[in-house]
Amino acid sequence: MMIRSVVGLLALLLLVPQTAAGSSPGIPLKTYLSLTDVAWISTSPDGLRIAYTSEESGSWQLWVVDTDGSHRRQLTRGVDSVHGAWWIPGDAHTILYTMSHGGSDVDQLYTIRDDRSGSVALLPHEKNVTHLFGAFSPDGSKIAFSSNRRNEQAFDVYVLDRKTATARRVYTSTQSANATAWSPDARRLLVQVVHNPYNADLYAVDLRSGRPTLLTPHTGEANFDSSQFTPDMRAVVCVSDLHNEFHAIQRIDLATRTTRPIVDIPHDIDQVLVSPDGRLMTYIVNNDGYGNVIVADSSGRAIDQPSMPPYIAENLIYAKHGTLLLYAASGPTFPKVIWSYDLQSHKTTQILKPNFHGIPPASLSEPQIIHVRSFDGRMIPAWYFKPKKNSGKPAVFLDIHGGPELQDRAWFYPFAQYVVSRGYALLDPNIRGSEGYGRTYLHAANGRKRENAVKDIGALHDWLVASGGADAGNIFIDGASYGGYIVLASLYHYPYAFAGGIDFYGVADWVSFLQNTGEVRSARESIYGSLAHDRTFLESISPLKHVSEIKRPVFIVAGKNDTIVPVAQSERIAAALRRNGVPVQLRVFPNEGHGISNLKDLMAAYQWMMAFVQQYARK
Repeated sequence: MMIRSVVGLLALLLLVPQTAAGSSPGIPLKTYLSLTDVAWISTSPDGLRIAYTSEESGSWQLWVVDTDGSHRRQLTRGVDSVHGAWWIPGDAHTILYTMSHGGSDVDQLYTIRDDRSGSVALLPHEKNVTHLFGAFSPDGSKIAFSSNRRNEQAFDVYVLDRKTATARRVYTSTQSANATAWSPDARRLLVQVVHNPYNADLYAVDLRSGRPTLLTPHTGEANFDSSQFTPDMRAVVCVSDLHNEFHAIQRIDLATRTTRPIVDIPHDIDQVLVSPDGRLMTYIVNNDGYGNVIVADSSGRAIDQPSMPPYIAENLIYAKHGTLLLYAASGPTFPKVIWSYDLQSHKTTQILKPNFHGIPPASLSEPQIIHVRSFDGRMIPAWYFKPKKNSGKPAVFLDIHGGPELQDRAWFYPFAQYVVSRGYALLDPNIRGSEGYGRTYLHAANGRKRENAVKDIGALHDWLVASGGADAGNIFIDGASYGGYIVLASLYHYPYAFAGGIDFYGVADWVSFLQNTGEVRSARESIYGSLAHDRTFLESISPLKHVSEIKRPVFIVAGKNDTIVPVAQSERIAAALRRNGVPVQLRVFPNEGHGISNLKDLMAAYQWMMAFVQQYARK
């Protein structure tokens, strides 16, 4: 295995041109990657300050800003990325956050105050155990979280008493359990048990007796997300696809455990949030990748809508006793920032302003939404970023998301904007198996239908050539995680269709993946197939079994600390390709895991990627 240091590779890259043929040098990659988003917004108990995470400093760190946009300041400054931030109820200055070391995804819980420096680890003796935040008790004195301390392959729910610093297990699971909400009287805890990404259950756990009550008995598969008690504690409101093609807002009556839809529309609903007094609910509609905010009354009847551009809204929060609505929003040409909506004056305010670092906003590319017909007539949605100025047919990145159940949406994508500025195009599809388009589409590549998703790639390639104006000899396919598997599979299914493949920590051997992934195996087997019943099939679709059919160069990136797709997957496929005479480059980041969180590492990975494309693009 050949691994060069980041410093060494960057030195070599100074010699490699980073522009497409005929394009100008333009604005450097680092500037585009400096166009950063925010995430995980949370408000102080008095509603005067907002905690959020941002990668503005070079990695995801914790920041605080006043709700009028003033007094913005950075609280954490470590090398490792902060993965979440939640202001503790009843505590004017203390914020809970999670962080893992070296990209290991083994999250730890910490607290920090916004009026002094220094963080406190809540469970300092469990550094090798993953802790996932769930919910606060109404007064903030207790924290519900999930942990695999008892069993590495299962997440139980615990309650941590902040005063005594002791944690007790309140729900024991054989799978993955998450605390989602406390009841207003602090006597019950909502627990979501995830059987697989498509199927879950909700339990109400009595914290005095320890008795869990199943709220969602059902047959078949159904998800129950965004769950919360109503203020009168008579019901639970959630987002679910129970007996439904799309995710609707549903109400579960706690006395009868019956479920009925409140808002049922032909689009997925991402999130619902009930106001503190129960008179309103706000939700986000996923409409072809955009996310619109709707304010409704308690019956679900829409009564208001914040004025905003065609963006995607996320992370709804009520502040100031339910009179102010906070959310994050971004668009393809606009980084994610924090917005507010005054429910009394109906005024929309942009709290944070993105720093474009000298990049003219008008130069950014607004993607075209396209729908490509696949081999079986199914329409595959995609975002197509094209250069504003290009002479001739552009080279194209066919960019595949992971999951498989994730969805690429109307988010800001700095790398897409960078490659477009260099004269390339980028097609960002949601192949079958992606969420956001209904239950049928979500399950269309499960189990033995897995390679139908690869056939979608063939249809997208053909569209790029026939209708997308692409150079047939200059289409590169790239993807991460499950998307990395799609890259490798596409390279052997269509051995001469692509100029090269770019695989970020993709699955190369399904059997080994299911045996060694850090995720709960049963959840993954329900999607891909089980080792007990589908081993032969899983072996047959593993790229390692088809190395001799791969003819084009491959570039591979991996994180040494990856617990989801262990680095051995990347090392084995690279070695096999090399033995078969296929040009292959493998780059392993020593301090990253399943994903690249540090800006310097991300910039190095993209520069390597661009150098690879420059090397193998047809001139």
